[in-house]
Amino acid sequence: MSQFHQPVVCVADLELARELLEHDGKELVQVDWPFNRLLPGKYVEFMDGAEHSRLRDLLEPGFGPEVLAQCRPDLDSAVDHAIVSLQQSPQTGGIAPLDICRKLALDALLRIIVGVRADDARVADVPGLLERLAPPHPLMPVLAADRRPLVELIGLLRKIGAACDVPTRPSLLAQLLQRDRALIDDDVVLANLVTMLWDGRTMLQTLLLWLSKRAAQHPGQLERIRASGHDPAAAESLARACVLEVLRLDVSRYIYRQVASEFRIRAWRLPAGWLLRICQHEMHTSAACFEQPREFNPERFPGGRYDSGWFWPFSRGVH
Repeated sequence: MSQFHQPVVCVADLELARELLEHDGKELVQVDWPFNRLLPGKYVEFMDGAEHSRLRDLLEPGFGPEVLAQCRPDLDSAVDHAIVSLQQSPQTGGIAPLDICRKLALDALLRIIVGVRADDARVADVPGLLERLAPPHPLMPVLAADRRPLVELIGLLRKIGAACDVPTRPSLLAQLLQRDRALIDDDVVLANLVTMLWDGRTMLQTLLLWLSKRAAQHPGQLERIRASGHDPAAAESLARACVLEVLRLDVSRYIYRQVASEFRIRAWRLPAGWLLRICQHEMHTSAACFEQPREFNPERFPGGRYDSGWFWPFSRGVH
């Protein structure tokens, strides 16, 4: 097919996709989207080689269970506020949850990544600055041409980081600075955190919207979770399974690579310059991978766990 004015080869076969993503040669590389050209360095998702390893090593601990556990009270509070907002929405013709999901997504990411609550006056301008970074079209992976919002957001994170108290409010930013205070002057690192807020808000609000839709369509699943309230571990397991099923059916879409030089795999030749699209959605809704794949059935994920050999909601491999 053709996409972004380039020829694209699409792969929907699980075993072939696994072979391609595990290929360790130089023929397949991360795509250098126009999105990257306004950032100091690149966004970590689209880095290759030593710079990707450096950023991954720095960022990964901040998303570990210790930081998330300490963010949990603030996240619970943000969710409670979002639910109250939904309850207070006008009921005529149903509820439009987009704005509420967008706010909840950003509130959660500000807490996890930056270590501040949404009501902190220092981040009052963040929603407006993120809107100014929006692409000219929602399907174009490119930031707006004006870099000033990005520069302002990097400066804001630098200011918050200079004052952050790691033991009091753990976050990804605090973890980075605890490891090396000099990272506060690293524009590549701070631009990546800004991009996580911008790109992550879009992804998380989409997940929240689909969760809302599926919950409305399948009230029995909510009743099962509610009925398990006396056993928090069981309730969380059921809730995780619902989230995984929404990721499988509605959110996981594709993984891209660029063909840097002509590449042959099995009977196929991939020409240099083409894009390679690994079609997660097609694999996740294939009868070869899941029974009755089009049905919403969280019970296919017992214990809220999954086999990574068949299900890649967060991509596969080092990326």
